[in-house]
Amino acid sequence: MKIYIINLKRSVERRLAITTQCDALGLDYEVIEAVDGRIFSPEELKLHTAEINYAYRPGEIGCALSHLRIYEKIVEDRFLPHKRLTP
Repeated sequence: MKIYIINLKRSVERRLAITTQCDALGLDYEVIEAVDGRIFSPEELKLHTAEINYAYRPGEIGCALSHLRIYEKIVEDRFLPHKRLTP
C-alpha cells in the first residue's frame, strides 16, 4: 500500500526526515505538496470555506485542501489511471 505524505514546500528538513525514514524501511511513498492556506488572499480563503464551517483559519483550510488532493490522487491512481481529475 502506498503512503502519501503531505508536506509544505518550505518544510525541506521535515520532508528529508520522513523520506529518509521511509527509504530506510523500504516503504512505497509519494510526497504531495501541501496547500499553504497562509498565503491565500482573503478572497481565496472565502472561496474555500463556508460561513458556517469549522475550518476558518488559513492553516486549517490549507490542511483540508491538502487532504482533498490526496483523495483525488488515490481515485486517479486506482480507478482512473489514464485520466486526471484536476490539472
